[in-house]
Amino acid sequence: MIVQLADGRKTFLDFREKAPLAATANMYLDKDGNVVKGLSTNGHLAVGVPGSVSGMEYAREKYGTMKRADLIAPSIQLADKGFALEQGDIDMLLTSTADFQKDPVSGAIFLNKGQSFAVGQKLVQKDLAKTLRAVSAKGPDGFYKGWVGQAIVASSQTGKGIITQADLDQ
Repeated sequence: MIVQLADGRKTFLDFREKAPLAATANMYLDKDGNVVKGLSTNGHLAVGVPGSVSGMEYAREKYGTMKRADLIAPSIQLADKGFALEQGDIDMLLTSTADFQKDPVSGAIFLNKGQSFAVGQKLVQKDLAKTLRAVSAKGPDGFYKGWVGQAIVASSQTGKGIITQADLDQ
């Protein structure tokens, strides 16, 4: 995130994902040392430990002027009630339609009865709204700990990923 202060000064905050604690230098290589195509970009093993929630809270605390709940409320509303998709949204979703069709969990959110959405149709994300409510109420702990953190770890384990609660705690 690039932050420009009222006096014109700028700063940069890096809160990208981190590799899980169990990650190794060779985890995307086969037994002969060759890169396994797609292993670092698709599936649970490709997932890093998310840093966005922690980073945005840090930015809000250090540079912001609004309460967390006031900042998150519009996003909760959009996720809960949905919003009409525009052509740019459709174009972005189309880049992953084939992936969504292979993954029923993602497809249930980002496809309309198994097919691509059309302009004007609504994208509703009830689970995202629930997650955002937890973050609104408890800050980063609402994401990294409790039911959200447990869901992240469970999904990782189910999909043969390596993210653990210890990763989220850091």
